[in-house]
Amino acid sequence: MQELVTRAQADTLFTVMAVLGLITGAVAAWLARRRGSSALAAAALWGGPLVLTGVLWRVYNAITDGIGLDSVANLALNTGLFLLVGLVCGLGWTYVLSKHTPESAAGTED
Repeated sequence: MQELVTRAQADTLFTVMAVLGLITGAVAAWLARRRGSSALAAAALWGGPLVLTGVLWRVYNAITDGIGLDSVANLALNTGLFLLVGLVCGLGWTYVLSKHTPESAAGTED
């Protein structure tokens, strides 16, 4: 039986996604700077997810290749990694939104 998608094809896809994320982030930063907004926030929010996906693909494969696909340790380590990344991204998103939300929209009116 032949695989529908080979690992080489998936590697290529995630590499292209990461490169597109870098380009998207750079364009978003440039546009944000022209508007007077935070370039770093724009780059992170627009290009960051694509770059992060590419990086996590590589890390996931390194862990799986090292420990083995059919092991509880692999499942636990990758689950912990993805939970940690999700937590950090969520906290980062909350921080960015708190810095860029007008006071009246945040519900802090007197």
